[in-house]
Amino acid sequence: MSDQSLHIAAIILIIILGLLGWKIVSVSVGPVKVELEPPETPALDRFLDSTALECPGAPDQRVRVGDDVWVCTMSDRLIVHKQPRLSSAEIIRLAPGTYLTIIDGPVCVDSYLWWRIRTDSGAVGWVVEGGGGSDIYFICPEE
Repeated sequence: MSDQSLHIAAIILIIILGLLGWKIVSVSVGPVKVELEPPETPALDRFLDSTALECPGAPDQRVRVGDDVWVCTMSDRLIVHKQPRLSSAEIIRLAPGTYLTIIDGPVCVDSYLWWRIRTDSGAVGWVVEGGGGSDIYFICPEE
């Protein structure tokens, strides 16, 4: 393959990844190096219906996209993450009783069901539906 063919293939690949939500972080000109950041939601998860998702280790799913929910922990604040994984940056912590709207998900990562939420104040991020310990569920559907 010629250098020109490799450059064209790289450009096509970057365009496809861009359409799937990947972001270009940096580009070098020679020899071509491109650093990409993955999308917040894995691309295939965007096409999944928000019906019950099997997630080994997580409590049964009780919410779905479009639901209004509230933080139902006994006393702990709910951590809102930038991306759906425990190692992701923390955006904010929400007090028990805070109301949220589910806008995307679920995603099974780290043996937790993750939901993308929006708070009444406009904060958007990812939260875990439930776990273990004294609080089986961290978010609960409005009744």
